[in-house]
Amino acid sequence: MSPPPDWVKERTVDFSAPVDSAQATDFFLSDLQMRAGAVPNQSYQRLVFRMNTIQAVQSFGNLRIVYFPAFQKLAIHHVHVVRNGQSIDMLPTARVTYETQQTAAGEPEHEGATAVNLFLADVRRGDTIDYALTFSGQNEAFGDHVLLSGALFPGVEMKNVFHRVLVPKDRDVRLVTYAGYPEPTTRVTGDWREYETHWPGFYLETLEPGTPVWVPQVPVFGMSDFPDWAAVRQWAEGLFNAGGEVDSEVASRAAGLVEGATTRRDKLERLLRFMQAEIRYVGMEIGRNGFRPFAPAVVLDRRYGDCKDQAMLLVAMLHSIGIDAKPVLVNSGGRHLVELSGPAPTAFDHLIVRVDVEDGTVWVDPTMPIVNGAAADFLTGNFGTGLVVDDKATALEEIPDPVLRQETPDVRVADTFDLPGGLSAEGTWTRRSTYVGRSAKEARLVIENMGQAAFANALFKLQQNGSFKGIDQSEVTQFHLDGPEVVIIEKYRLPQPGEYDAEDNVTRFSFRPRNIVDLLRWTENSEARKTPVGLPGISRRETILTVNMPGMNNVHYVREAKSAYHDFRIAGRLLGDTLRVSYKYDVLADQVEVRDVATFNEQVDKIWRASNVILWTAGKDGTSEIRVSVPPEMMPDAEAENNQQAAAERWRSVQERFAAHFEKSGSPFTVDFAAVRQEVATFLDMPGVEKGLVNFVLMNCAKSAQKAGRHEDAVHFLGLLKERTDHTDILLLEALATSHGALGDYAAAGVALQEILKYRQDDNNPDMFEIRQLYERMRVNHWLQGDLAAVAADLEALLGMDYDQTNGLRELAYLYDRMGDGEAAARTRARLSKAEISEWPASAAEGSARRQLRIVFQPPHVKTPEIYRDGIEGYAKLTFDVLVDGTTTDCKIVEAYPEGYFEKVACDRIANTYYFPAAPSEPQVEVRDVPREIDFSWDS
Repeated sequence: MSPPPDWVKERTVDFSAPVDSAQATDFFLSDLQMRAGAVPNQSYQRLVFRMNTIQAVQSFGNLRIVYFPAFQKLAIHHVHVVRNGQSIDMLPTARVTYETQQTAAGEPEHEGATAVNLFLADVRRGDTIDYALTFSGQNEAFGDHVLLSGALFPGVEMKNVFHRVLVPKDRDVRLVTYAGYPEPTTRVTGDWREYETHWPGFYLETLEPGTPVWVPQVPVFGMSDFPDWAAVRQWAEGLFNAGGEVDSEVASRAAGLVEGATTRRDKLERLLRFMQAEIRYVGMEIGRNGFRPFAPAVVLDRRYGDCKDQAMLLVAMLHSIGIDAKPVLVNSGGRHLVELSGPAPTAFDHLIVRVDVEDGTVWVDPTMPIVNGAAADFLTGNFGTGLVVDDKATALEEIPDPVLRQETPDVRVADTFDLPGGLSAEGTWTRRSTYVGRSAKEARLVIENMGQAAFANALFKLQQNGSFKGIDQSEVTQFHLDGPEVVIIEKYRLPQPGEYDAEDNVTRFSFRPRNIVDLLRWTENSEARKTPVGLPGISRRETILTVNMPGMNNVHYVREAKSAYHDFRIAGRLLGDTLRVSYKYDVLADQVEVRDVATFNEQVDKIWRASNVILWTAGKDGTSEIRVSVPPEMMPDAEAENNQQAAAERWRSVQERFAAHFEKSGSPFTVDFAAVRQEVATFLDMPGVEKGLVNFVLMNCAKSAQKAGRHEDAVHFLGLLKERTDHTDILLLEALATSHGALGDYAAAGVALQEILKYRQDDNNPDMFEIRQLYERMRVNHWLQGDLAAVAADLEALLGMDYDQTNGLRELAYLYDRMGDGEAAARTRARLSKAEISEWPASAAEGSARRQLRIVFQPPHVKTPEIYRDGIEGYAKLTFDVLVDGTTTDCKIVEAYPEGYFEKVACDRIANTYYFPAAPSEPQVEVRDVPREIDFSWDS
């Protein structure tokens, strides 16, 4: 107990103001006065309010005051109740209790807050409470710096609100204000500069919903004497000093963890994995260690710490093994909160680490927990920007968003409905949800906290509340949590997938992708909006809907909606009895600017309507023809609609001409592709042709050309596809590789195969069987191209997979011999010896009177244009010589049937066939007139 500090300005309060019957509580005075830049910094607060209802007495009749005794002192100046014009001192009769809130029980250096509870006796409806107090001191980490802020509150009507700040007159401070905070009056009194703001009345009824946390909606001010980010960095260096000698225990532990690792990235991965799996997070955001970290040796010994403790332990361990690392101040709420604050230590609430490794800079967060045995989590939060604690840093540094770095969606859902009996008969539904990157991290933590059984039950209850009546689980939900992705597989039985509408006499099946619509944001009263609309952050979602059911009408459509804030695409297509609808939705920003909210709302409404796939059939039994709804245009307009109709008519014409051009007799096709090219060119020149339709037309033309053996036409259509739609995916690349290879353009085929390989390898969970097949195809292509070094590289990759080690190593030794690389050949033979594999087959181990022929490589069989065009089948008999080094020469046709068709292609195949040289125990001679018969038929 003490009187207010002498620098506080007393306020006069009129306690006789009439009661406002509309308010449960009348607030007569809210006075906040602060003095900073002196020791101690002080904050004086006084509040005067009248309680008009018993509910108000229950809410405000007791006082709760929270402070931090590690660096603050609390002085309560008075607590009065004013009743019938008389002021009653409530402190002598108040019951006082204290609550200590320590971060970790039994650890006195982890000071928490202390709450002082004042239970006031005999408080009545109609009483006015008047209390005043002062907090003295601020966290020792800030010294005597000026770091102040103040705000008003919504939903409370205030009669008089005062904010007053005193700072030394010679101290340069930076004042920022937001959301209509008025310019304060300033004056100099003695050694102090005073800033004061007064509201005779203030009331903000409600906040606008959906506003991002970094957009102030109530008047707020901030004040700091840090002139720029370089000054904040200098302050941080005193706390997060990464220099100096590393503790021997820390260094020893780091050395043991990285033993055997050769690269900086591998060493970082091991240390980060240890931190994330073995050092638990304990928050210490308050008390003396709210900003000052504990020594790394202490954190290592305790096996717990908060973000700054863990970050500095990781930095110390990295420094001890010679890897440069820097702590980085960030805000867990993202870059906007840092920008809102401006240069000040309080702009940050988290510490991560920047590390330079061989392939660039990585940003890591050691507090991200992982399960035992899992790989280190290199994925940070979406911080956007950070302040590197480095003597060279003078500004904030960009931190790349991890979702933008990944090409795959962060959530992929595949929904498959098998409905063989239609909409009214029992069917099944399988949902496979795949979470990648940050989404995988969040999903794994939720599953581990809830437990798999509870999580599966929650999913089932969610589906029970959906649109499928009587849904039941057909199998136990599966969880795959071991890899970098999280995969959840749900399987349900649907007694009746469709719902009967008696009024319209139709049965409907409705589907809307939950993982996408959950990201949609829509606000009411968009025209009067004053603040931006917050979005859920940069994210990429994908859903694939597959419905297997007979009797559906043919559909093919693509709808798109794009803006600076999001990118939506839905494409539907019926193939036989399978309807496939793909949804993609990318959130590209974290907020929608006020000027764009109305337009954004319109787009979201259209996306919502377009995302709903409806299948319906007349009657209740669901056995009539099943119609598939086609979503409306995302941006309808009369001209666009006319153009789309004209394009659809032109496509029907193309289909009719295909029917006339293509005549199938057995296996071969005959087609007038010159006419098809002209028809397609006319179609593409029409206005309003959707990219999705262009993709469909050109890919079908290319596939038809490939079936007909017209690979030059296939390449033409595929080139148009890539040019007109800017479209490159695995299907296109596969088609290009096939046709270029058939035309003998092995360099172009190799480019396509390399791009496919990159797609596969960039997958967060690559299919190693598919990658092995790609390397095998590349090996064949490089043999045909004559690039022996590339063949060797392909083999080296294959030998690291599930591949035939015996023949692979023999072929690799042969290649290095052919290239004249004796050292590499010797190393390969050493690998053969280590694997106890003989370089030569058993038949060549002892002396032999003749040389045996063993093939290293022969080209795969290809169908000739004659087989496709005319249906001509036949064979070629020939002889050739095998030279000592295994190459072939002197191909001679002995017999060909029919003549004039297959002679050249047969000899070309022999020219690209290679044999192992003679074994040391065999005669080192050429083998002449080797016979061969090559079959050319549709099925060969």
